[in-house]
Amino acid sequence: MKTKIKLFTLSFHLTIASFSNANFYKIIAQENLKSLANIENDQKEGFCSFIEKIDNQSFGSVVKTKLEKQLNPNTHDKRRLIFSLLDEYEKNHETPTTSIIDIKTIQDLELLCGSKSNPQFYLGSQIDRTITESGRIALYKRLIQPTSNTEELQSQQEIIKELVNNQELFNELNDTLKNLTIPENVVLSFWDSEDIFKMMLEQNKVLNIPFLEKIKSFKKLSRWVNRSEKILEGRGRIITVFDWVSTALMLYGAVELPFYAITGKNITDKLPIKDFNKIAPYTITGAMCWAFGRVFSEQWNSRITGSIATNNYARGLYYYYVEWDTEKIIVNGFQTKMSHVANYINSLQKIASITSQNPILNQKLTTVKKFNKNLEKLASKSNDLKHLFRLLQTNTIKKKENANRFLDFWSRIRVAYILMTDLKNDFIDAMLAVGELDAQLSIAKLYKEFENKDVKFCFPTYLKETATPAFSIQESWNPMIAPEKVITNNINIGSTYHSSPNAIITGPNAGGKSTIMKGFISAAIMAQSLGIAPAKEFALTPFKNIITYLNITDDIAAGNSYFKAGVIRARDLIETVENNTDGFTLTAADEVFGGTNNAEGQAAAKSLIQTLGENNNNICITNTHFPLITDLQKETGLFTNYKVSVEYDQNGNIAYPYKLENGISHQKIALKILREEGFGDVFLDRAQNTLENINNL
Repeated sequence: MKTKIKLFTLSFHLTIASFSNANFYKIIAQENLKSLANIENDQKEGFCSFIEKIDNQSFGSVVKTKLEKQLNPNTHDKRRLIFSLLDEYEKNHETPTTSIIDIKTIQDLELLCGSKSNPQFYLGSQIDRTITESGRIALYKRLIQPTSNTEELQSQQEIIKELVNNQELFNELNDTLKNLTIPENVVLSFWDSEDIFKMMLEQNKVLNIPFLEKIKSFKKLSRWVNRSEKILEGRGRIITVFDWVSTALMLYGAVELPFYAITGKNITDKLPIKDFNKIAPYTITGAMCWAFGRVFSEQWNSRITGSIATNNYARGLYYYYVEWDTEKIIVNGFQTKMSHVANYINSLQKIASITSQNPILNQKLTTVKKFNKNLEKLASKSNDLKHLFRLLQTNTIKKKENANRFLDFWSRIRVAYILMTDLKNDFIDAMLAVGELDAQLSIAKLYKEFENKDVKFCFPTYLKETATPAFSIQESWNPMIAPEKVITNNINIGSTYHSSPNAIITGPNAGGKSTIMKGFISAAIMAQSLGIAPAKEFALTPFKNIITYLNITDDIAAGNSYFKAGVIRARDLIETVENNTDGFTLTAADEVFGGTNNAEGQAAAKSLIQTLGENNNNICITNTHFPLITDLQKETGLFTNYKVSVEYDQNGNIAYPYKLENGISHQKIALKILREEGFGDVFLDRAQNTLENINNL
């Protein structure tokens, strides 16, 4: 059964604040899981529905289905699992965070989740070229954690340049990461609370005696026995021998008794029926057949008794085969999972070998450097880890020998699974390192992908030792627009480029003002997080804060109207700028105070933009329809007016160039857009008359 995703599966509660005092992975999860709102996920099964499924299918079929879902889980289940384990991990491990952007800015720019109409379309998804799920989370983490530390940014660029220019290194890492796709899914399944394989082991422990398990010494003994493949192997061999003897006797009975029933004679005197009956009770199936035959032998002659016994033996053989086939499926499932775990560990070791030999990756990537050191120590961290690593290297788990053969080594797989379940948290650091490396490779892929296209990514220049902030971008483009359709734009801001420190953008509806401004701000965030930016050239002073006033909506739950919500956000902008006394701030404001009457809205908007623009440590970029705001260029000399315009084709229809140019826009095309969208003449004539009356006031 399928059901729509429940957005708050992890019970994450989001607050609009910096990340400094927040559970970081919860914040990412809260935003990003909303992007999967239109993806169906498997409904969690209760015990009754699980039993019903077994009634409708064979248990072997259920196990096969569960295994397939663990090897190839859907996007939501996989994302939920990794967020859950990272959330738990973060409770015991400090996660370094920055507070350059806040949650509202992440939402405004759609960094982790798209709009309500298309939640899967967001900046993170558009730039994502990762292979692993841990890599995807690492990329999102990096995207929303920009830094203003120039040395860190330059180190980040060195890493990307090494991956871009060193083709052999790039290919080797990429191929190794590709081999991790299914193994990572399997490793993540060990955090699944509904793992059927774990439940089967729990129900079939040796010395599984509920009351005695509460005794400490017995519990210790039980733990030792269930983690000793030699003891379990010996036990398994004994059981296997008895199973084969039982099968042989049932087979003999199924052949001998029909012959005896017909002829009254034995096929051979060496194994007469009376002797067989003495042996049969030593097996459960044989005992039942023997008892059944004994009861009927008192009432029926030997031929009838033989026929009944024959049927019982034949049924016993059939059910034995069914049980054997089911056990084979189960054992193969365990073996498949553990072979993928072994592949995961082997790939980790290969990655460690590759990165340790590259001085740039080994020195510049802190997570990978730590991983390389810790991986060597991991195998010797405890006796259980040593035991697990040794088992993972056996041919049984590598699937080089059949785990179902006579006198098999199933116990090795069983013990390895138990150990991996117990020790899974020791592998989280390794998973994070793989994710970080995959994220870096993804950034390099993104850069390489656009090298020969009309629009490109560049390595920004970080300006140092400037008294005021500066921002210069050439052929900038918004990654949320298809590369083959997007239009590039340029802008220079700041005294470094002999320009004013702030920009005002005017233009008609749908002309591209918001898209262009969002492109500029997104480029700054990517420059300070990924080390690359969507532009031909980009130079900027690293900003200590980047904050936006976009997509303001009313908040009914908080009792805030559209206008009041805008007031609260405006206060956030002013406080952020005023409190940032030892760094630079980049602010972006789109159509501020549009939720009140025109006169008061213009007055408040002009005051806000002027307040932001007069701060020497701040760059303000704003879009507006309010004419009063454009007066700030003449009145203060701190602003430059830019505009986007529309054109008309030969049929009189609106055409959008989406180009930014100097000046103030006076175009009004709202009624024209309404006409093109099919509104009738009566409606438009009435609107036109109203507009003329307003203009004549």
